[in-house]
Parts: sequence; C-alpha cells; structure tokens
Amino acid sequence: MTDVSPGTSHGQRLVLMRHAQAESFASSDSARDLTDQGALCAEDVGQWLTGHDLVPDFALVSPAIRTKSTWAHVSKRLPHVTCAQYDKQLYTGGVVESLESLRAATPQARVILYLGHNPIVSATALAISRSDERSQWHSELAMGLPPAGVAVLECVGPWSELGPGSASLINFYVGNSG
Repeated sequence: MTDVSPGTSHGQRLVLMRHAQAESFASSDSARDLTDQGALCAEDVGQWLTGHDLVPDFALVSPAIRTKSTWAHVSKRLPHVTCAQYDKQLYTGGVVESLESLRAATPQARVILYLGHNPIVSATALAISRSDERSQWHSELAMGLPPAGVAVLECVGPWSELGPGSASLINFYVGNSG
C-alpha cells in the first residue's frame, strides 16, 4: 500500500497515537512523565501532523501524565489550539471502551487524535482497519506501536458508526528526536 496524502479525499481522519517515551519509574504508573527525548519526539509528531494536513479538530487523551505531556508537546507544533478531552477509559479500558469514546466524539471533527497507551492503541487501530487491506503498516501495528508512534486511518461515515473494518490504514509514522 502506498502513502496516501491526507488532503486527497473527503474522508475523515483518525490519528491513533501512543504516548512518547516515558520515565521508567514514578510514584505510580499514571504519574510517569516523559523523558527529554520523549518530549522532542512528541514535538516532531506535532510538526509531522501539521505538514500532512492532519491537525486535529478534537483530541481524545488518556489522563495519565505521560499522555497529557505528550499532548502538550504535540500541541506546541500545531498552528492552532485544539480542544482536548481527557478520558479515563483510554487509560483503564480496552478496545470496546476506546471505540465507545471515539463514537461519542464531536461529530463535526474532520480529524480526531486519539492519544493513549499500548497495547490498546495498536489493537484499536487493527480492529478499525479493513482486514482486506493488510500492509507492512499492519504488521508493524501487530507488533505494537513504538513510543510516539502514529497510525492514520481514513474513515467513511459518521464517527458514531466507527467500528471493525470501517476505516483504511493510510499512513504510519514514528516521531524522532533528532
């Protein structure tokens, strides 16, 4: 499958992202913050999103410190402020809960960013993407998104109908620090 430019069709875009590299230890798992390299990678993702016409209209973010920090660094590179909603289901739930949260997202959004944790981010991307369009990106997702990894899906139809096989995986990116 070849890279599809996000501006070439009228479909909505769902950007599923794993948080950037986090500290190994903190007082609790949810209190882990980003490393310096993680912060740079998150900013790189923000720049990449801007350059690929994937600036989110809405962001759905796990409330863990590392995902909030990732969002803060991604946001630094976006041309305008994006509304973010912090959703505990992205930290404590699975694929079913992730889909519920995405279906409830603002219906007017053209691009939604989902920022969470593995293995749920990768599993959600695989569940939503069409099984008849398997590619190298699908293989990488099956191994798990790396920190600051992004899977971009094109969705047809309203967000409220998002479900298994309802989107095409059109791009894959991993933020870098240098």
